[in-house]
Amino acid sequence: MEAGKILAVDDNPLDLKTITLILQNKDYQVLQASTSTEAKSLLDQHSDIELILLDLEMPEDISGFELCQIIKDNEKTAHIPVIFLTGTADPETITHCFKVGATDYIDKSKKLAHLAPRVSLRIKSYRDYCSFIQAKEIVQKMSSDIKGNIERRCLKLKEELQETREHQEQLIANVTQLCQKSISKLKQIELTAQSIEAKGNLDLAQKSNDILTYTQQAQHQLSETKEFFNPLINLDCQKNKSEAKGFSNHNSSEIPTQHRILVVDDDPVCIEALKLIIADYGTIDTYNNPKKALEAYKKAFELNGEKYELIISDQIMPDMTGNELIQSIREFEKQKEVLDEQKIKAMMVTQIDEFSQIIESINAGVDIYLSKPYDAKAIRESLDKQVF
Repeated sequence: MEAGKILAVDDNPLDLKTITLILQNKDYQVLQASTSTEAKSLLDQHSDIELILLDLEMPEDISGFELCQIIKDNEKTAHIPVIFLTGTADPETITHCFKVGATDYIDKSKKLAHLAPRVSLRIKSYRDYCSFIQAKEIVQKMSSDIKGNIERRCLKLKEELQETREHQEQLIANVTQLCQKSISKLKQIELTAQSIEAKGNLDLAQKSNDILTYTQQAQHQLSETKEFFNPLINLDCQKNKSEAKGFSNHNSSEIPTQHRILVVDDDPVCIEALKLIIADYGTIDTYNNPKKALEAYKKAFELNGEKYELIISDQIMPDMTGNELIQSIREFEKQKEVLDEQKIKAMMVTQIDEFSQIIESINAGVDIYLSKPYDAKAIRESLDKQVF
């Protein structure tokens, strides 16, 4: 690493030469100035100056105090450390040196043997400061980029969720309309059957075809309703059923069905998707209010054999966050002196995937942390390996 570039300002040629020789022997590059005008010119020409040695008393020019103030008032040079060279070391003078922005001072009336070590220390501190500022700018830029990506992703998810809800509403309307038509048609068939019995009408084959047609329409509508959930849980059943992320070839006989599971999410669509994913794991109780879910957990705890074994919670909810909910449960368990192996397992499934948020959730007592949109395969594998 290079020793560095220093600007020495002193109107005394002998002092300036002495300072230069001392520092050059330590491989420093020294720029010399005998007036404030020369000093300001060199500062404009050299942006890599890392230290300024400034004589305090320059009778034919402005004082060192005034020049230091000019340097500190300039945005381009304010960060450069200044060491005053003074022939007096009275407290008032020293105090004024620091007041105008000096980093250190050296008494010229004594030997300058300690000049090089002091200069080395100040340049090292300056370089550490510059490295810190660069690292800070990098972190701020990364943080800004990450924040922007998250905001764009959240906006996209919000738009997709709105489209999904609109699709769901349309499907419900279509199913309702189809059911109404089916009921009306069944009434017509019932009347036709009565007519056949009363009049001997043999048009039964046509009515049977009508029944078949409406049955097929109903099956198609139900199939569309099922497909509605596929984007939410990343299903890919058409490619390979054995690797499906949703309703895979899971052997329900291998998983006991007596488990009690608590699902907490303020979004009813997310709740329905989760219920589809974990339906064969046991009894599922759902809540869209975390405070009511906490009450239900405590109530179930007091009932022998009715305790919940797993809670799956969203993070962002009204009145109470998912972390606050899990932390409240952990505090309740601590009060009840519940053994570690008997504590409820906690899974957090949320849109937030920041590292700081994951750490905060773990500290709150979360055992498993997954991000949305739902990946059914990841959820079920986590339950198989870490819960049941």
